[in-house]
Amino acid sequence: MKQFDRFLVAYNQLDNVRSDGRGGNVLLECLKFLAVLVFAGVTQTILANLLVYAYMLTAGATGFTDASGTAGIIISLFSTFGMIGATLLALRFAFKRELSTAGFTKPFWSEYGLGLLAGFAVFALAVGIAAAAGTLTIAGISPDFSPLPWLLIFVGFLVQGMSEELLCRGMFMINIARKNSVAAAIFCNALFFAALHLLNNGIAPLALVNLFLFGVFASLYYLWRGNIWGIAAFHSIWNFAQGNVFGILVSGGEFGTSLLSSNADPAGALINGGSFGLEGGLAVTAVLVLGIAFVMWRNLHRLAGTPMPLEGME
Repeated sequence: MKQFDRFLVAYNQLDNVRSDGRGGNVLLECLKFLAVLVFAGVTQTILANLLVYAYMLTAGATGFTDASGTAGIIISLFSTFGMIGATLLALRFAFKRELSTAGFTKPFWSEYGLGLLAGFAVFALAVGIAAAAGTLTIAGISPDFSPLPWLLIFVGFLVQGMSEELLCRGMFMINIARKNSVAAAIFCNALFFAALHLLNNGIAPLALVNLFLFGVFASLYYLWRGNIWGIAAFHSIWNFAQGNVFGILVSGGEFGTSLLSSNADPAGALINGGSFGLEGGLAVTAVLVLGIAFVMWRNLHRLAGTPMPLEGME
C-alpha cells in the first residue's frame, strides 16, 4: 500500500489534508459520505422542485407532470447544482477543508479543455470498437435534433459531471486519504460510485464493473492532474457524447435530443451494453482499462527520478 501511495503523490493537496490532524478510518468516512449523500439528495430535490415551479410559471403549465420530456431532463441536470452546493457546504463546515483541497486549483481553462477533448476521444474510441465489431451502427443525423435544447443539455451535463466528481473524488476520496491509504480511497469511492447506479434501468454485472472502472480511472486522472477541472470535464462530455452526440443510452436512460442516431444490435449486447447503453459492454471495459494503464504510465513517467514526498504516511 505504501508503495502505491508513493506512486500517487502527484496530487499536490495530499500533504495538506494529511497534516491537518483530521479525518477518520475508512468505515467512519464511508458513513460520513452516506450522510452527505442524503443531504445532497434532499438539496437537489428541493432545487428540482423550485426549477419545475419556475418552468410552470414560464411555460404556463398547470401541473408538475408538464415538466417532462426534454424540459424534465434539463431540469434534472441543472438541479445537480443542489448536490454541488451541499457538498461544498459539507467540505467547508463539516470536514473543515479548504476548497483547494478538493481540486479547485489553477489552471482552469487548459485543464478543462484537455478533459473535454480526452473524454470525447475516449468515448468515441469505445463507439468505434462497438461499430467495428458490428454491434453498433451510426444511422446519421437524428431527425429529432433540436439545437437549443441540445445546447442547454450540454451546459446541464457540465453541472452534472462536476457534481458527481466533487462528491465522489473531491470530497469522499480525499477524506479517506487523510488518514488511510490512497489505494483504499480509490477503491472505496469507485465502489460507492458504482453503487449509486444500482437502480438504473438495464443495470447488469458488467455495467457495475465498468462503473467501478470509471471510478478508478476518474480517481487516477484526478490525482495525476492535481485538480478537479479536468475529470469533471471528462465526466461531463463522456455522458453528453453518449446520449446527445451518438444517441446512445446513458447508464440506462435517455437524455433528450441527439445530434446522431445509433442502432445497437441486441445480439451484440455483450459488447454494446444492450439496454444499459455502451457503458454496460466490453467496448467501454476495453477503453477504461486502456485509460487506467495510460494514466498510470504517465504518472510513472512524470515522477521518474523525482524525490518522493509524504515520507511519514502510513
